[in-house]
Amino acid sequence: MGKLSDIPVIEEKKSARQPRLSSDIAGKVTETLGTGANAKDSIVYYTIKWAFIAGTIISVCVMINYCVYRDKVSDFTDDVKKIWEMVVPIITLALGYLFGKSQK
Repeated sequence: MGKLSDIPVIEEKKSARQPRLSSDIAGKVTETLGTGANAKDSIVYYTIKWAFIAGTIISVCVMINYCVYRDKVSDFTDDVKKIWEMVVPIITLALGYLFGKSQK
């Protein structure tokens, strides 16, 4: 084995145009949400979208559970009601922010 000093060293050439670490460089988040005011609106829309999707998926799972275990589960409507009692305030809050923001 050779010495550590025998390993060739690759020097990086510094160019005049080095990437800046600022908000104008598009990353994964900015590709999805956008930038500036658009990002704020996008987050609200994604919150509403995913709240509906999550509420619907969980409600469907509760209904399937009721169909499979009908003898062990008393009533699925109370469970579905509890799910949407959690989802609806999130949607209402997001819509309130979206419409309240435009009233300025």
